[in-house]
Amino acid sequence: MTKKYYIISLILFVGLFSTQGYSKGLFPTKLKVYVIDILGNFVEGAEVTLYKNKEDYLASENPKFKGLTNEKGWITFKKIDEIPYFIEVVKGDLRNYGKGVQVEDIEEGKKNKINIIVE
Repeated sequence: MTKKYYIISLILFVGLFSTQGYSKGLFPTKLKVYVIDILGNFVEGAEVTLYKNKEDYLASENPKFKGLTNEKGWITFKKIDEIPYFIEVVKGDLRNYGKGVQVEDIEEGKKNKINIIVE
């Protein structure tokens, strides 16, 4: 191995595994939301909305992310910020309002998971 090749390899290795590049570049932060009814069944087709602050959540304005749960009752939001989100889940008459509406402790560069119960 030549000295030039060794230096280039070292630079690429350090750049690839630096703290910022490792977590944000290769592994974006995700949040997987499981929606469950009071009987413990997963809820397909529930609308899940993430808000950045309580005011937007209470007014149902300015959603940051929005989507529907799949046939298995979950949805994954990708490339999210590591902040506490307020979560609104609605399907017909079922909703989570007032019950576990904020998710905290989102870890950077990981697939974070939360269960939301709707009644």
